[in-house]
Amino acid sequence: MYYDLKEFPDRVTRSADGVYRWAYRMNPRRNKHALSIMVKVYGSMGVLAAVGLLIVGSPNPMTMSRWDMPLMVLGLFLGLFLLTAGILYLMGDDPIPFAMDEEKVTTFRGKSAGPHTFSRVRRVRLLPQYDAIRLELGVTLYIPPEDYDMVKAFLLEHLPQNVDIRE
Repeated sequence: MYYDLKEFPDRVTRSADGVYRWAYRMNPRRNKHALSIMVKVYGSMGVLAAVGLLIVGSPNPMTMSRWDMPLMVLGLFLGLFLLTAGILYLMGDDPIPFAMDEEKVTTFRGKSAGPHTFSRVRRVRLLPQYDAIRLELGVTLYIPPEDYDMVKAFLLEHLPQNVDIRE
């Protein structure tokens, strides 16, 4: 989806056409959301692989095998995690644009780029520690901290009444 980053200010601003637009400056050194997701993904993959190796590597399925191979696999996943986290921390500010009106929110990056109507949302997760609001549609909105309460109030006002809101 094409967009011009000049149309998206750093703060949530209402344009003349009535659409709120902003660009969140994602920096992994300030916002640890990507790091927390990486810990969950790499951790679960490493633990599942190690448990699988403990069970499969045993000559008797009812007993556990030696720990050398599972520990090497855990070390491999730890090394991959540290490499990915190091590359992530080398990134600077990455502006992520968003647009929102009374009916929908539009994302411009990632696999879920495009408009997402509020009427389809059934669950919302508020993550103020990460400056984020996650909609069940697979969309995470990142909002500047000084505008977080305003966007949260706007969303809660325009979402359907039966939405499950979690903090």
